[in-house]
Amino acid sequence: MKKDRINTSSIREIKHSFKRFLSLLVMSMLGVGVFVGIKMAAPDMMKSLDKYYDDNNFYDIKIVSTLGLTKDDIKAFEDLKTVKKAYGSYSKDVLVKAKNKELVVKLIGINQDINKIEILKGRYPKDNTEVIVEQAMINKEKLKIGDYITVNDDILKNKKLKIVGIVKSPLYINSETGTANRGNTNIGTGKINYYAYTNNDNFNIDYYTEIYLTVNGASAETTNSDKYNNIIEKSLKEIDKIKKYREDLRYSKIYDDANNKIKEEQEKGQEKLDDAKTALDSANNKLKDGKNKLNSSKLELDNAKISLDDTKNKLDNAKKELDDNKLKLDNAKKEIELGKSEINAKLNSYGITIDDINTALDYINNPSISKNVIINAIPDNILFHDEIVNVVNKIYDLGLQKEFIEFIKDPVNNKDDLISKIPPDTPGYNEIILMVNFIADNSDLIKDYITNPDNIDFIIASIPEDIPNYDQIIKALTLYKENYDDFIKLVNAIDKINSAEKEYQNGLSLYNKAIEEYNNGYKIYLNYYNDYQNGLSLYNNSYRTYRSSLELFNSKLKEYYDSKAMFDLKIKDAKVKLNEIPKAVLYIYDRLDDSGYSSFIDDGNSVSNLSKVFPTIFFIVAILISLISMSRMVEDDRGVIGTLKSLGFSNKHIRRKYLLYSGLATISGGILGALLGFFLLPKYIWKMYKIIFDIPVFKYDFNPINSIVGILIATICICGTTLLTIRKVVKEKPSELMRPKAPSKGKRVILERIPFIWKRINFSNKITVRNLFRYKKRVFMTVGGILGCTALMLSGFGIRDSIVEIPDKQYDSVFKFDEMVYVMNKPSKEELDKIFDNKHIVKRLDTNMIVSMTSNNININVFVPFDEKDMRKITNLKELNTGEKLKLKDNEVVISDKLSQLIKKNKGDKIIIKDSNNKEYTFIISGICENYVSHYVFMNKKTYEDNIGTYETNITYLKIDNLKNEEKLSRQLLKDDNIMSIMSVSQTIKGVNNMLKSLNSVVLILIVLSGALSFVVLYNLSYINISERKREIATLKVLGFTDKEVDDYIVKETIILTIIGIAFGLIFGIFLTNIIVDTIEIEIVRFIHQIKLSSYLITAFMIMLFTIIVSIIIHFALKKIDMIESLKSVE
Repeated sequence: MKKDRINTSSIREIKHSFKRFLSLLVMSMLGVGVFVGIKMAAPDMMKSLDKYYDDNNFYDIKIVSTLGLTKDDIKAFEDLKTVKKAYGSYSKDVLVKAKNKELVVKLIGINQDINKIEILKGRYPKDNTEVIVEQAMINKEKLKIGDYITVNDDILKNKKLKIVGIVKSPLYINSETGTANRGNTNIGTGKINYYAYTNNDNFNIDYYTEIYLTVNGASAETTNSDKYNNIIEKSLKEIDKIKKYREDLRYSKIYDDANNKIKEEQEKGQEKLDDAKTALDSANNKLKDGKNKLNSSKLELDNAKISLDDTKNKLDNAKKELDDNKLKLDNAKKEIELGKSEINAKLNSYGITIDDINTALDYINNPSISKNVIINAIPDNILFHDEIVNVVNKIYDLGLQKEFIEFIKDPVNNKDDLISKIPPDTPGYNEIILMVNFIADNSDLIKDYITNPDNIDFIIASIPEDIPNYDQIIKALTLYKENYDDFIKLVNAIDKINSAEKEYQNGLSLYNKAIEEYNNGYKIYLNYYNDYQNGLSLYNNSYRTYRSSLELFNSKLKEYYDSKAMFDLKIKDAKVKLNEIPKAVLYIYDRLDDSGYSSFIDDGNSVSNLSKVFPTIFFIVAILISLISMSRMVEDDRGVIGTLKSLGFSNKHIRRKYLLYSGLATISGGILGALLGFFLLPKYIWKMYKIIFDIPVFKYDFNPINSIVGILIATICICGTTLLTIRKVVKEKPSELMRPKAPSKGKRVILERIPFIWKRINFSNKITVRNLFRYKKRVFMTVGGILGCTALMLSGFGIRDSIVEIPDKQYDSVFKFDEMVYVMNKPSKEELDKIFDNKHIVKRLDTNMIVSMTSNNININVFVPFDEKDMRKITNLKELNTGEKLKLKDNEVVISDKLSQLIKKNKGDKIIIKDSNNKEYTFIISGICENYVSHYVFMNKKTYEDNIGTYETNITYLKIDNLKNEEKLSRQLLKDDNIMSIMSVSQTIKGVNNMLKSLNSVVLILIVLSGALSFVVLYNLSYINISERKREIATLKVLGFTDKEVDDYIVKETIILTIIGIAFGLIFGIFLTNIIVDTIEIEIVRFIHQIKLSSYLITAFMIMLFTIIVSIIIHFALKKIDMIESLKSVE
């Protein structure tokens, strides 16, 4: 019966003090809602991502090879116990032209067995002339379905592709409005703009570019859960066991195929060359036979010519004697003219002139011809034959042909002139001088250089047939060859005319007798001469035929040797390329290696870390407010409690009443908060992340444990404070409880002891001061509530302030570069200087950057600058706290401060670094530097080479004169074969900003919740304040206080307490912010422990604004206080 009455009383109490009940309910709802909502947000995010991946059969492991992958590789991986299925895939970064704009697109082959794509609009490609592209490419490039794009890459069979659909791929979960990071590349500007899909048949390659694996049992676990990661780790270890074997096998296959192809090409080419050589040899043999016949004919003609010349000489001698004798009878002038006529007549008989003789002499003395004639004239059996030939070549190389010819003509007299013109610094100078002296000493060594008929034939063969007066020059040379002495006499005949005049008289008696003999002999000579000319004409015709065939042969021979040289060069280049085939390297990636996935995981972890701190603060504030509220309720019900006790109700029954009251409020609020937290907060946080991540499905992860724990915590906190409050009261006697509680004893306050101040305070303010010092418990409770709300709100702003400036700090204070260029092929310093010789580059730092690990498996970047002076242009290596500049010392390292915290090492301690082969290197830490993103270990070049290995520049940092030139510079650099890819710092900043933007969005939610909690707390405290001071307020009204004066009386205290609470709350908020920041901080990012002045001001302003709003609401509550009812005595 008593139990029922207590229950009834509790229900009535709810109706009677519904506002108090509602405040407890709201406090419970906010506490449980925040706890459940934030606790559920991260699991819901993971479940949503996991469902999206499972629905699209997303890969667990990706394998890429430097030499491509084959069906044998697929089978090898599928045979592993841990692997469920392996899928081959095609992809390539290509340059695409769309609407006269060049873009870099990741082109992927369509495979709906793995990483299933979704068509958002349009349809799948039907053939190799069609393509589907992502939504971002359609929107940003203003394209539409039906437009064409052109791919500038031979990897495709069809390069002009028609857009037939818009695709969404699970490989890229970054949304169009978020980071939309499609990766880096080594073409174009170094950044992939978009992705697109085409049919696999359109790829013109015979290997896979990737193999995607699904792992047994992985799909049954939530992605990134411990169980999932353990399954993947086990599979990665199994893959690693066959990795080396597959690499060697692929390299051998590529090498053998290339080598066999070279051999086939070599055999085919050699066969063609051999056929051509056989044909040339046959033609050469025919030419040799023809040449032998010509030489035989030439010999017969030469013999006939000699006989003719002898006869002619006799005739000429006789004619000369006759002419000379006749001329003696004439006067001197007639004799001279007659002599000239004889010379011209003689030359005319050969069909030549004096000019033809001069031209013939020029060819005899021609340098390019004379050298071969002279060498040919040197007897093969002569002593020092090869040395003399070598000296002749060297003298001609020095340009001393004329001097040497004169020397040959007269070695004794012209020797000194030749020697004087040979430079003493000529290589082999002494040998040249020795041989010149030898030739001079053996003057008959090559004496027949001029007179040897074979030499004249060589000269004749060297004269082009198309020169003017060719036949006359040949005749002159023939005459020169056949009778050198007579030729010289002919040249000098004019000089001898005068002396011939004296002999004319002596020969006169013989003239008449000889004239008859001369005429008879001349007739015979003419007959022989005509026969000779006919033979000579036949010979010349045959010789011309031979020369034509020889020229054709030489042309074919040149073609043969040119072809052979090109073939040999081609084979040589092929062998060089064969030896340059790189070793096959398999790169094994899991999901965490995907930037979009890892970013999503980091954001989920941040939300999860927030759930460890924020709900705790909410519950603490809820406990405080509940304690105040229930304390006020119990004080108000002292008379009721005394009555119940006097009626026989036990302490247990009375406690039950208030526990039931607070319990109903807590559980009701907790259930409502759990529902709101479960359905609203995770979904709202998800919408914030949807700005960055484009994951179409959201899945609630129903976990009643979080709701039960949240409600249980709220119940324990609020009901526990209720129990503590009622416990003391129920111990009092009924008679004491039924009397009003004696007011607090008035005492002089501190300010009253300072008359100078106290006398200057008006009456109203004195009452306010006395109330503050008189009701200390109320003051502490009020200040505590406001303090907690202020600290909670400030911490929200503080978290935001700790993350928004990270990109600027990292890439403006720590690092100061615009582009990070990845270098390959181990170029030298000189080659790098040439590559980066560009007017837009103002600063440059060459480094050897390797990704390594610490002994406790933390990923680090080992940063080795080529020149520490250049390093200061790009990096600002300084102590975080003191700002002291740090230097890289030999055999010591400088590490980033976040890394120092993680490995718990300080200056002077030792750090152990492991390379890819798990080999460990130990270094002394000489300094801790400021850094915000990633972990770095800095060491100088000497330290690296003394301990780890040879320095090789693989990353170069660049500072550009103007960011407008960045794209142009990137395009120029990527044309060089030594440049692998380029990462823009602006792109990196954008990525970091977007990563932090999502966390900032969550923080904004918490700030809003903190504001709501602050409002509820302020309203609750103000309501309780009025409730317990109704008699006091009613008394003031009876004494004639106006509503405005009553408002001022109450509001003054509220504002003073609010200001005090804000002041202490801002101080406490600093500590709370540091605790929260340390809790949610991402492993690879160091948050900046700072709170901006604007955050202090906004927080204070918001709390004051809530205070003013609550004061306005309270104003109406004060007006409703009934003076008569409030002044009625409890007794």
